Amino acid sequence: MSRGSTRQYIIELDDGTYLYRNGHFSQVANVAELAGESWLVTDFPGFGQSTISRVTTVETGPKYANIMVAKKLQEEGEFTDPVQVISHESRKKGRDNTEVFYTALTHDLFHQYLDRVGNSSDALLVFPLHTLLLQICRKVPGHQPVALVFRHGRYADLLIASQKTVYYSSRATIFDQSEDQVQSLWNMIGDDIDSVEREKMLAIGQCVICNWFDATDKPDWDDRPGRSIVETPSTQITVDGESRSCSLLPLLDLLAVGDSISQTATKMSCYARRCLPVAQIILAVLALGLVAGTSLLHTKTDSLQADIVLAKLELADLTSFSLPEKVDYTASLELLKKLDRYRVAKTFKSVINDLSAAVSNQMVIEQVQVDVQDDAMTVQIRGKIDAGFQTAYRNYQKLIKNIEQNNYKVVENTFNTEIDQAEFLLVYESFIGGTK
Repeated sequence: MSRGSTRQYIIELDDGTYLYRNGHFSQVANVAELAGESWLVTDFPGFGQSTISRVTTVETGPKYANIMVAKKLQEEGEFTDPVQVISHESRKKGRDNTEVFYTALTHDLFHQYLDRVGNSSDALLVFPLHTLLLQICRKVPGHQPVALVFRHGRYADLLIASQKTVYYSSRATIFDQSEDQVQSLWNMIGDDIDSVEREKMLAIGQCVICNWFDATDKPDWDDRPGRSIVETPSTQITVDGESRSCSLLPLLDLLAVGDSISQTATKMSCYARRCLPVAQIILAVLALGLVAGTSLLHTKTDSLQADIVLAKLELADLTSFSLPEKVDYTASLELLKKLDRYRVAKTFKSVINDLSAAVSNQMVIEQVQVDVQDDAMTVQIRGKIDAGFQTAYRNYQKLIKNIEQNNYKVVENTFNTEIDQAEFLLVYESFIGGTK
């Protein structure tokens, strides 16, 4: 690895957590206990079927593509709770459509995961697994589409992409790693590639295979001529005392800080560490300049003393003049503050978007009333939930939580329920210029 010796990688895959540092590979129990800057590549373990990675097209511009993808997933029944969409790549397709390559999971589970890994005392950069897979596809020479297959455990992740376009993403799963099941897995992958070729009218002549240490099998595609199999370079590691081959680890260096989904402050911390040696050199040069400048300043001291005497005489003359009358700018300042508060206030469109993202599929909003005052915007919503008490109340609590996460303050809430239906009244505020 060209830079692997200077980075500490953590890989979370198939409910296992592993550390790769200085060529050494080991399993770890708690990410937060590791010292030093870490680069975490994860498939969001423990979430099972709650995490999916696909390519889809939505009818909107790139700015609102993630919102429309989340809405589409809920309408199709993939998720019942609010959805968090991580966009790996999006591109405009036609006039009003956007094609998005994404990973999606529930909003609550996504933030629970970030809170868990955020307990680390040092900088921790988080990278979704499919961000790495996309970078691998981008590094394959040539401009033709390639099929990348990442084999790990009972799974095979398929990504079909060219240098500029992502065409398809899926995950195939088998019950166990018996010979028959593995052969069935490769047949499924081969059928998917053939199907994409027909539907997208592509010619995929190369299949690139990358493996984890627990899956080193290769496809037997004698019945699929014209498609070459390319294996990525591997490295030897020791797992439970046995030597294993893994080709994913040498490819981790393809990641960059900008690919991470961590907070901006964490990314800036990593950039600052890189720039620290350069900053030390600059400070040393400045220190030498200060030493050289000190001798020059001493030679001008006498001249400055004479200038000070003359300045004092001129100051004495100036103090005899009266100062101009003080101008009161209080009213103007208050106007500017008021305009600034309205500039950052939430718009009606943003209030509706926040409400649309907060409600669940079982909720019916019957009335929305928005009142705008000088320093606050009050939103009153009435609605009903066609469900039993427990389901209705759980959805109502999630609605309140999602609204509060968007910087609103709930001032009134009423929840009435019958056997199979519940009605609610919710009033919340957004203070213009910030919360009180």
